[in-house]
Amino acid sequence: MLKWVYVNGKKVPVPVPVKTLGQAVVWLDQTLVPAGHTITRIVLDGRHWCDEETPDSLTSESPLGLDSKLEVRIDSPTDLALQTVSAIRNLADVVQGGLK
Repeated sequence: MLKWVYVNGKKVPVPVPVKTLGQAVVWLDQTLVPAGHTITRIVLDGRHWCDEETPDSLTSESPLGLDSKLEVRIDSPTDLALQTVSAIRNLADVVQGGLK
């Protein structure tokens, strides 16, 4: 069972029995994610959940042990908008440099 989860870099205790990654995500979504915010990154024991290169063994039914390290990133719509604008600005700078 999972004892700790790292949310945006902060160590948070898990007071309920969470045995799988799917249960952990449901618990996080119901208790720690504020309205309007979303989970944007899930890393279990150093393996990224949402990457295309993720092995098939990392599923929502992945068992969690006492030594499992679950890291999640929760972002607000404002954070996501700022990240998008910053990425577009950086892309425009690169494209503009290539045009000169």
